[in-house]
Amino acid sequence: MTRVSCGLLAFGSLTLVAAPVSAQTVPEYDAVRAARPAGRTIPVNGLTLVRDAYRIDLRSGVLHLLAPIDGETFGAVFLGEGEYRLEPATESERRHLRLVTDDDRLETLTDEFEQLLLLFTDQTGEDMLAHAPVVEGDADPRATEVYEDYLEQQRERIQINLHLRIVSDLLNRPGRSDGVFLATVDGDEYGPALLAFDPLGISNLAAQFGFLGGEEVALISFDRRDSGFWYLSARAPEAVEGRGKPGQPLADAEHYEIETTFDGREILGRTTITLTPLVDGIRVLPVNIFRKLTVHSAVLEDDRPIELGVIQEELEQGWVAQWSDEGADADAAIVFPEPLVRGSGRARGPERLLLCAGPGELVSQPRDVLRPGHVRDDVQVSPAGPTGRGRYTGARGDRRESDGRRLAE
Repeated sequence: MTRVSCGLLAFGSLTLVAAPVSAQTVPEYDAVRAARPAGRTIPVNGLTLVRDAYRIDLRSGVLHLLAPIDGETFGAVFLGEGEYRLEPATESERRHLRLVTDDDRLETLTDEFEQLLLLFTDQTGEDMLAHAPVVEGDADPRATEVYEDYLEQQRERIQINLHLRIVSDLLNRPGRSDGVFLATVDGDEYGPALLAFDPLGISNLAAQFGFLGGEEVALISFDRRDSGFWYLSARAPEAVEGRGKPGQPLADAEHYEIETTFDGREILGRTTITLTPLVDGIRVLPVNIFRKLTVHSAVLEDDRPIELGVIQEELEQGWVAQWSDEGADADAAIVFPEPLVRGSGRARGPERLLLCAGPGELVSQPRDVLRPGHVRDDVQVSPAGPTGRGRYTGARGDRRESDGRRLAE
């Protein structure tokens, strides 16, 4: 059993503290984030990538590989001529595509592109290397420009940290037999979009999607006029009309201790959560945090306190805010020094972990000021007002205001 707390997050107990900067960086994440097209290229002539409902045809052009991490290629920029096709798994998904595209005759969503960014931890790298030999040379400025443009768009509009999902696979599932596949594309007809296949379910793609289920295939549009999920479905062989799929949470939150301090319009949070890992090998645990807060520190209470890694980018308010009353939460995660064990964490029992979040500007009464992303939990906490100090302690399912009053069911 693990306990998480804002300011401290523990395996047994975890504490998170939010402040302007992170206390501990994560070298693996920094390396993934810093990778750029490094001059290794693969000429392309008719390479097809099939991922469930998606068929991506790279007709002609060049793949510019990102610098590898520990010898593993995890990304590439494609420049050339290509096309992607999305074959809906169910009639309800086809009807939805017809609605968002305003095409009542649509059977298969098809669009062409001249550039594509690929991030992956599945067999995509092997598919590329099998297609043609790698050519060594200087980095192409155009490929670097496309990649830098994507990073800027991620901060300003997309607001999904895909690099965090890549690092999660690299650290949580080093012996994986499958992996995530992510393609960001600016289509000629339907505009910018993310084509995603995540074997852990879209709820594990980013902490802000933790409320979703276990459907593995998604198309997320970043079109300014009609952004959001255009397609969300289980794998084609498992998709059933009108039926969702349960999520695959990484941990089960069982107990919360939440302390929130308000000073005028500033908010500082400290939360302790008791949680149990539901899968083996967790090192990266995403955290769903109110968008105005920053995780300042994460400490694991052992025989001596162990400072944990913190991952959080500064992202502008993005497309999620367009259909969420609370706006988009920031993607963040804490990183343990060694893998957690399913069921009880480390073999010798619970530990305390402290996370602290803040300071941030209070613009409304936020719920869930800080909670683990991809964690099964039902607790929500609301501050009593714009000024003061509140504390809540309770079991999963016991919902209360910070002044102790039980939330309405």
